[in-house]
Amino acid sequence: MVKAIAEATGVVMPVLRGYVARWSLRYLVPVLAMMVLVFLATDVRLRLLGACLALAYLAWHLAQAWRSPAAAPLPAPVGTDRDAGA
Repeated sequence: MVKAIAEATGVVMPVLRGYVARWSLRYLVPVLAMMVLVFLATDVRLRLLGACLALAYLAWHLAQAWRSPAAAPLPAPVGTDRDAGA
């Protein structure tokens, strides 16, 4: 329902495969792997590896955010004027 409403107003919505490929594999899977290493590993070396990977991942994302240009303003919503037909 949310997807239908968003598409009716002109917002491009990804399909499920696009969401999985773009967001889950890029962000959620690495974070899950690091969390498992940090919190569930029994060996201290694996915990340290998970913590180092988490810090490197955070530093990489902060560097990416620092390099990216400022966020562009959002475009005006596209839709129908409800008062035009009355």
